[in-house]
Amino acid sequence: MMLAKKLKNAPLKEAIFELFWQLPLDSTNFPTDPDFSFAVGKFQDLIKDTYPVYKSLDVPGTAVRIYPKPSYQFRKGELEWPVVQLGQGILTVNDTDKNYIWEDNYRPNIEKAIDVLLKSYEHQPKFNRVKLTYIDAAEYDPQLQAPSEFIAENLLTSIKTDYEFPGKENSVWINKSFHSDDIGSFQINIQNGINNADGKPSIIWTTAVEESKNFTREEVLAWLDKAHTITSSFFVKMLNPKFYESFNR
Repeated sequence: MMLAKKLKNAPLKEAIFELFWQLPLDSTNFPTDPDFSFAVGKFQDLIKDTYPVYKSLDVPGTAVRIYPKPSYQFRKGELEWPVVQLGQGILTVNDTDKNYIWEDNYRPNIEKAIDVLLKSYEHQPKFNRVKLTYIDAAEYDPQLQAPSEFIAENLLTSIKTDYEFPGKENSVWINKSFHSDDIGSFQINIQNGINNADGKPSIIWTTAVEESKNFTREEVLAWLDKAHTITSSFFVKMLNPKFYESFNR
């Protein structure tokens, strides 16, 4: 079964690309970027033609420091996707199924954000970690089917138990991690929950690939292409063919 370029009703809720780089430590041993204030101003200026809406995510007066954490958002319009986020030591590019087509916009958006980042810093960031995450969800009826039954039938993943439950199953959490020599850590999480978009019971599965090592710009993009190819193939393999086809109707 081949992966469609874009499913008509894809289960994708969010695609998240994250890029991290090394930072020096301050006097309290907390990672701090002394060039960030200058870089974020230049970043905003260079990206404003594509992402004119600019928003600070930092809460004034907050004493708690978190690293790495995005501090600024850049959007094409108010509450519109895609979203580019920048913080000390982190760049993210997020999008939803409404816009997502890998080769037409998502990958180009990532490449543009990386290039703008590099132009924004006088001292080039030393990239040391990359991550690509896909969050998918599908509605199910808990009155008709236990979550583990839905998962076994449609996501081809089962939990076998040789004992009876003392009640009705209402929650499932499956988490598995693998290592690939090509792309690093590969993680899959499957659970039931509530879809924030419509408030309906859903099965939510998250696929994430991540690697920590030193990267050049070209190596980041090469890793990204491998990660996308592998996750796309995995997406098809883990779904019952009928379930997959239901997203193309």
